[in-house]
Amino acid sequence: MPTSKANDEEVEEVYAGIEELMKHTKPHDNVIIMGDFNAIVGESGEGREVGDFGLGKRNARGERVVEFCRENGMIITNTRFQNPKRRIYTWKMPGDIARYQINYILIKNRFKNQMKFCKTCPSADCDSDHNIVIAKCELRYKKTQRTKVQQDNYNVRLLKRAEVV
Repeated sequence: MPTSKANDEEVEEVYAGIEELMKHTKPHDNVIIMGDFNAIVGESGEGREVGDFGLGKRNARGERVVEFCRENGMIITNTRFQNPKRRIYTWKMPGDIARYQINYILIKNRFKNQMKFCKTCPSADCDSDHNIVIAKCELRYKKTQRTKVQQDNYNVRLLKRAEVV
């Protein structure tokens, strides 16, 4: 995503690109979108897109992320799991003035039960001012039943008699 200094047109271009890619997926495909959205979605106020455990108050870009999730049937997994405050923020302002949650993992609402937890690791040394966001997913594949191939039972004796006659 463009930084907070970018104008709204650049942000809309990125969302248009993501939506174009989403058109190429099937409705039953498991789609996960991760990244730095440079947006604050805060805690849930309405709808099912945002959980009860976000950080901060929603801003205009956060509203755009929620709108994107609503249009594509997705949820923001970071906000659905209760964690201590140190496991929620994903970016520290230089000088440790303030902490924000701006990196998100989005998943289709249909597959929300596969997410077991989501948190950040502030102690991970990744040479960035962002914290790593990790999530545990549990995938269960549906068992497919094999259809039995029906074998035709031919009476070979009758075939031999038919040849003789």
